[in-house]
Amino acid sequence: MKIGVETLTPDKEKYEAFQGLVGEGLLLYRVTARTNLEGRGRRGTSFTSAYGNVYNVYTTWGATLTQFLAARVAGEIGLDRQKIEYPEETQQYNPDTGQNVTGFRTDEFRSYFVGASYRFNNQARMGLRVGTWRRLSTFEFLDRQRNTVMVTYSYNF
Repeated sequence: MKIGVETLTPDKEKYEAFQGLVGEGLLLYRVTARTNLEGRGRRGTSFTSAYGNVYNVYTTWGATLTQFLAARVAGEIGLDRQKIEYPEETQQYNPDTGQNVTGFRTDEFRSYFVGASYRFNNQARMGLRVGTWRRLSTFEFLDRQRNTVMVTYSYNF
């Protein structure tokens, strides 16, 4: 777990500065010898190219249930949530109307996934994950839904 205070001061005084609590955490609970439940969360800032904004503030949380099916094979199911807030009024082009829309923007993401992985040894793992995500925005023309397929490879050292 990491917790701290971040101060972000834009170069131009007309933009709002950020000072607040940021951090991340992960909790892994072994339900049985072959089943794990992971909970995670994060709050921070990131730079953005959104008109009139230097940064956004994001909050994420999620959970994954992993079931080991054999010594080297595991299946997983999970969900994630994310909220991104832009502190300044922004402007976005709406392609449906051909007009610029002005307002305060907040995006919420919801994603769900299932997957399987194979562990080659204690350091290397390869997997396949299938999922779907949806973005709901206060600028409704930015709402999207996508399906995803990911091939993952991790090597720990």
